[in-house]
Amino acid sequence: MIDSRDREIAQATLNRLLVGASVVGIRFGALQLILDPPEIAGESCINLSSAWLLYDKFPTSFPENESDIADSSFEAEIATAVSLQHKTVKSAELGDPWPHLIVTFSDGAVLYLNGKNEQYEPWIVAHYNFSPNESTQVIACPGGDVICIPSSGER
Repeated sequence: MIDSRDREIAQATLNRLLVGASVVGIRFGALQLILDPPEIAGESCINLSSAWLLYDKFPTSFPENESDIADSSFEAEIATAVSLQHKTVKSAELGDPWPHLIVTFSDGAVLYLNGKNEQYEPWIVAHYNFSPNESTQVIACPGGDVICIPSSGER
């Protein structure tokens, strides 16, 4: 589903924004994990807008559809998100053929975000440099594509 060039750019950007970053907090509303990347100024965040799961270790398979993930209460999601505090990202990968986001932490825990939705963006990884107009976003798009939008707004 994802164009190979878009996949390559998105994967490189995810690696730059997430690998080595530590989870330092959460934001409410549309639930977000806030991360502190070690080598770039500012903060990165992961919007947990689609169905997501946290595994203790890398599973043999992941759910293919959002409907395959049991609904949990907002309170349970908050507790799970808080349990990620101080964990460091070891790797970030895009699923294939759908842009599921798979984030592995240094302790072996794995965060899986569904990337398959026909109506809305299942997840967004963003970085904000605290300077005006300096942000980068990797967006899982409706229909299975992924795009990277650098701070200049150009694709």
